[in-house]
Amino acid sequence: MAVRIPVVAFVATLLAALLVAVPSPSDAAAVRGAQAGPIDTTAELSGTYVSEDAPRAYIARADDYADALAGSPLAAADGAPILFVEGDTVSEAVLAELARIAPDEVIILGGIAAVSEAAEEQIAQAGHTTRRLAGDNRFETAIEVAGELDASTGGPSTLYFVEGENADDARGWPDAINAATIAGLDGSPILPVNAERLPEEIAAYIAANPDAPRVIVGGTAAVTEEVESAIAGEEGEVSRIAGDTRVTTSVAAYDHAVSELGAVPTNRFVIPGCSYVEGLAASAIAGANGWTTVMVDCENLAASVDAFDILGSTLDLVEDTVVVGNQFTDEVLMGIDGAATFEAPEAAFCLRLLHHNDGESDLFPGSEGYGGLANMVTLANTLQDAPFAEGCDDSGVVTVTSGDNFLAGPEFQASLSDEDGPILDALGLSLMNYDALDLGNHDFDFNPDVTERFITSFVGDDLPPFLSANLDFTNEPGLQALVDDGRIAPSTVVDTGDTQVGIIGLTTPGLASISSPRNVEVLQDIVGITQAEVDRLTDEGVDKIILISHLQGIGGDDGDLALIGQIDGIDAVVAGGGDEVLADTGDPLIPGDLGSVFDGYPILVDDTDGTTVPVVTTSGNYGYLGRLELLFDADGNLLETRPFVDEVSRMVRVAEESLADGVPANETVVNDVYAPVQAFVDGLAEDVIATSEVRLNGDRPDIRVSEQNAGNLVADSMRWFVEDQGPSFGLDPDAIVVGVQNGGGIRHAGEEIGPGDITALDTFSMVPFPNFVAAFEDFTIEELQQLLERAYFDIEGVNGAFLHLSNLVVEIDLDEQPQVQDDDGNITTPGARVRSLTLGDGTPLITDGEVVDGAPTVTLSIVDFSARGGDGYPLDDDFEVLGATYQQVLTDFIVAATDDGGLGGEITAEQYPVGGEGRITVTGGEG
Repeated sequence: MAVRIPVVAFVATLLAALLVAVPSPSDAAAVRGAQAGPIDTTAELSGTYVSEDAPRAYIARADDYADALAGSPLAAADGAPILFVEGDTVSEAVLAELARIAPDEVIILGGIAAVSEAAEEQIAQAGHTTRRLAGDNRFETAIEVAGELDASTGGPSTLYFVEGENADDARGWPDAINAATIAGLDGSPILPVNAERLPEEIAAYIAANPDAPRVIVGGTAAVTEEVESAIAGEEGEVSRIAGDTRVTTSVAAYDHAVSELGAVPTNRFVIPGCSYVEGLAASAIAGANGWTTVMVDCENLAASVDAFDILGSTLDLVEDTVVVGNQFTDEVLMGIDGAATFEAPEAAFCLRLLHHNDGESDLFPGSEGYGGLANMVTLANTLQDAPFAEGCDDSGVVTVTSGDNFLAGPEFQASLSDEDGPILDALGLSLMNYDALDLGNHDFDFNPDVTERFITSFVGDDLPPFLSANLDFTNEPGLQALVDDGRIAPSTVVDTGDTQVGIIGLTTPGLASISSPRNVEVLQDIVGITQAEVDRLTDEGVDKIILISHLQGIGGDDGDLALIGQIDGIDAVVAGGGDEVLADTGDPLIPGDLGSVFDGYPILVDDTDGTTVPVVTTSGNYGYLGRLELLFDADGNLLETRPFVDEVSRMVRVAEESLADGVPANETVVNDVYAPVQAFVDGLAEDVIATSEVRLNGDRPDIRVSEQNAGNLVADSMRWFVEDQGPSFGLDPDAIVVGVQNGGGIRHAGEEIGPGDITALDTFSMVPFPNFVAAFEDFTIEELQQLLERAYFDIEGVNGAFLHLSNLVVEIDLDEQPQVQDDDGNITTPGARVRSLTLGDGTPLITDGEVVDGAPTVTLSIVDFSARGGDGYPLDDDFEVLGATYQQVLTDFIVAATDDGGLGGEITAEQYPVGGEGRITVTGGEG
């Protein structure tokens, strides 16, 4: 008998009120066997969730878990059930379910000692074709199952290891069965091991699949450290999914399922912690459908606190919470019901704050279907229109972004290449229906003229303001005109519902050293400026105030958390620039993000009045839309409603419609933004300009801590350009020219550029910024020494100031004093890390840290971002900009004939070996 838990009907109501639209799973009844035992419950599970066209059904023994556990991911891959038998008898419920499905074959897991010949004969006599997957023991059977799974998937993506044998029948399975759902989602085998040793059958399978990641499910009491070492071998690495108890191990597995494997908890099976039969049957179904399982102790409420936290999260996604089996006490059932039930708020005003940050022109979805501006627009519009839960006297929606709205690269170049057209990013972002946008550092990378062009490219009837309270645009006429028109402001007030909400913007005080704001003045007193703006809004009667900031990160002395501790009157903060992932256990994340979670969503911090302020952010690139549900009382005070926040507030991952929690792409973005950008990028990708014998390494952190061939290539191109074209700009043709390039300006981290064809697109990937080549004439070696001291002052911190060199060879000692600057960029301690410096021909310039007497002056080739003091370089303004970007110069150098000093379209291993050719030597330090 199937009994629906009361939460199910309530969750359906919640979906109507708060839902991000997602495809619905099958109309399934919650399964709780009121009188049935575990075996008949598994038949009922199959009847509820498995379609009649399932090609197979799997049979396993009910008195031991090992064979059924090994078979679970194979059943998930087939969309097939696992059904159980005991002794020589096949229950009527199981036979009836086999008759309903009528599978092509029935796979029996294990030998005749596991499932008897008599039981197999009963199944055959019912008209079914049977086949066994079996070995001489449970380990060999697991390998047989793994081979069958590999044949359908092409090989394992991961190897999951569990305790497969324990003398105590009640001991071995609790951690182990938590592998079933995740292995099913991953299409990968479950490999049992002995508590004391690695079975030779399993060792052989590991050896046959050396590149597959190895994951143990369970703690060290289940799989010992000795066995873990054997699994790892000499060079392998092993990770664990484990908790202190069977329940917390289940919670860890749940988190892995939704955060790493893309599972969506539209359906969640609550499985008993006292019986494995129901759990294994449910896990196969969850794995097949992209759903989840969570284990709850059958009798002890206190033992399941972490599981109840899971059941109370992401209720905007949940359609069915299904209790499997009749093993739970009434007290535990009431606990499950209470945990998974949404409680409507009571508030004078409910605010839905939708937010993201750092879009950075990463317009298209990733390879796995997550992210993308077109899907972000649909998701935002859906949540903007979704009704609120009952209990809100008034309600409203505010949508913001906290900066870095575009970034240099081939996608953004599609807009820059058409000087008469709009910025395509802005056309797409116009559809987000923002109430305000913060200005981040990358929004000035192309100088204020492009910032102005971006802002004026927005279209629509109600154009949103761009905010920054600590920037003064007086000396930039184009941007000041936008200030005068109200398009740029320190803050704004939004009418939403019947309520006013104030929004204040902030930009990093370090803007001038990391971007190109030209004559925009950056005001430094962030605390005073913010408090003054809060006080002004409060005096105007606005008692709900949101701060949107781009301070380069939540943490640290200059981050948002520290700022809130020095002011009062802010009700919530949307931060940007730090790329932090904020999530609670069980929140669905983009696969790969689980390991980078910064903290829960939201982070709570007290202001100077002791008022708790929620701080939120998202990682960038249109991967997530943050959703923070805030409740206010009649006096405008934020209510203490953490349970409500946990239930419906989170970073909502952006996904394509084909994924379970996905949404359709906005067609206007697809047609008017994606199409022209893709056409431009495709053209770059087809334009082969050279070949390379080596991979050009621009990986981070490598490019910021050591000499790399990509850095040498870019530095050489700029030196070549100044030598070749400098005289036409009035530079001394007889001067010694040296070149430098900061590691932060080389951005193709992770991309494979070379060996092989080099395209025009590759050059945009390597050097994406709009930096122009600049030159300092008569540059003294004393000046060069302090420039290099700044370049290498923070190698340990993976700093983008690290300089790559052309026509220079340097030796650095990390044990020596680094250069120190004050807050205004003045050198307070010169630094002594540069121990030796020579020209490329060996001419000494610095020896033992001292400038050589009579050392010549040089002409320094450098990008204008660096020349203007970017990265804190101690340089004056006496330089010449030479009218070509470093991307253009790199391309020209690569294709120029060798007779003209170029590479003639060939990048050789001799000229640019992997790891560099010894231009920079680093000694000392911890390593």
